[in-house]
Amino acid sequence: MPYQLAWLIFLIPFFGFVVNALIIKPFARKESLVSGYIAIGAVGAALALSLWTLVTVAGSPSIYWKYPSLTGWSSATTLPSRWDCWSTR
Repeated sequence: MPYQLAWLIFLIPFFGFVVNALIIKPFARKESLVSGYIAIGAVGAALALSLWTLVTVAGSPSIYWKYPSLTGWSSATTLPSRWDCWSTR
């Protein structure tokens, strides 16, 4: 379900901006804290939705996570025996 709502991750902060710019700022007092609460709430809601989507998709049995093997390129036998680039000859 949250992967179908993934587009809201981008739209929630945008709607928060629109509400702040078009409704709150023109009509509220200058020292009003409402716009800050709306901005923080919108970003927090987008974060919560993105984490929910990540947990749901990562836990899905249809997703196969393939981890590469690190033994092919990180073994000590592939390192040069002598560091020619540091020699002074």
